[in-house]
Amino acid sequence: MAVDDAYTKLLLHCDGEDNSTSVLDETGKTVEVNGNTYLETDNKKFGISSLKLDGTGDYLKLNASDDWYFDADFTLDFWIYFTAFSGYDMFFNNEYNDTNNRWAFYKGSGTDHKLYYFHITSGVALTYDANSGAGFELNNWYHIALIRSGSTYKFFVNGIELAGTKSGTVAHANYNKPLYIGTQLVNGTPSHFPSAYMDEIRISKGIARWTENFTPPTAAYEPAEPPSSEGILFATII
Repeated sequence: MAVDDAYTKLLLHCDGEDNSTSVLDETGKTVEVNGNTYLETDNKKFGISSLKLDGTGDYLKLNASDDWYFDADFTLDFWIYFTAFSGYDMFFNNEYNDTNNRWAFYKGSGTDHKLYYFHITSGVALTYDANSGAGFELNNWYHIALIRSGSTYKFFVNGIELAGTKSGTVAHANYNKPLYIGTQLVNGTPSHFPSAYMDEIRISKGIARWTENFTPPTAAYEPAEPPSSEGILFATII
């Protein structure tokens, strides 16, 4: 396994045999597959397959980790292909039994399909939301990215920054809870399942990968190239 750089804390290429329920993380974390989640080769953005979520109980779970503690710059990005809109579609969420300490990134249920990110610490919240313009359409691939750069938060869809509004200034806490992709888990009960395919799911910590409009990735994220030995002077230590 190999990741594209040291900032990458989760990287799911979502590649595998058709109908496989094995989802591999390039950073080596264990990915628990729930519901009828599986890999589908008939529809993918890159590689040989994508993650199929049917909207009725499909999601991924990863164990609690400091990698989900976003105390500085970070980037959450992925490709998604909606097959139905049924309400709130949860992208990333931490497990919580306490509504006053949690974080989430999701799409709203309105016709404008707003994107939302928030974190709440001891009942005090920071919220960022942005209208996706004309909204998402079914059966199209979209690259979605959430970026924090300093105290600034931004959403990008297909590389275009959305006009957003931030309220609150509370710092992100280390909630020390599992991470969920494709659901919100409250008091042990999952909900808000997207009906979609997802591909190239990446979490980056310590870097704002984009701060202005950009061209979306044109290929799967590749491992970093090893250092070249060309031009390196080797010395013998005696």
